[in-house]
Amino acid sequence: MKTFILSILVALLGYSNTIAQDETTYGFNKGDFTIAGSINYSKRNSSSEFNSDIDSFSNEQKSSNLAIVPEIGYFISDHFMLGANLGYLNQYSESPTSFRNEESGYIVGISSKYFFTPQKRITLFSEISTSYTKLSGDNKSYNNQVLVATGERKTESLAIGLSPGINIFLNKRLSLTSKVGRIGYEKTKGNTVSLDNNSISSFENDRFVTSIGLDSVFFGVLYRI
Repeated sequence: MKTFILSILVALLGYSNTIAQDETTYGFNKGDFTIAGSINYSKRNSSSEFNSDIDSFSNEQKSSNLAIVPEIGYFISDHFMLGANLGYLNQYSESPTSFRNEESGYIVGISSKYFFTPQKRITLFSEISTSYTKLSGDNKSYNNQVLVATGERKTESLAIGLSPGINIFLNKRLSLTSKVGRIGYEKTKGNTVSLDNNSISSFENDRFVTSIGLDSVFFGVLYRI
């Protein structure tokens, strides 16, 4: 995972060296509008085994996350851009012997980006963002692959975070953009309604997040109007 992220960064820096000579007609200015879209997809598989003189078993877990987030932005100065986004999320996890969960929904948020060298063809930026997420879906519980319970799950979360990124202009208006990593705070709450006996279980948690994994790497395109 870390090797993959490092390879992407090396490729971007390598590309920057080939185009650094012609930068005078590229970049952002106060009053620019932008339309952007980013995508994130991550997938994880893990397995474990337990063996003893009495019993033995193995367990496999799979999970995936998909986020598609369009965004509009406006430069209030050469360096600062304010943005708003509305996107689609899907989260899936399963262990064939014990559970299967799937949720989908939307994310809406606002952000502020600071571009360190806005008139350059390549610029680093930092982003502070606040977002609200609402998901719903179903979960199923298994005992040795036999379905024993089903439920409907609803989740809401509020998050604030700081992410670093890079923007590379391909021409005067179209650029590639990427965010790598995130540090921030999340508060999540929700409930699960059992479809077997109509019982309701609720949960609520908050946490500080520091991540540089694939689930916090976003790649996208940006068009300057």
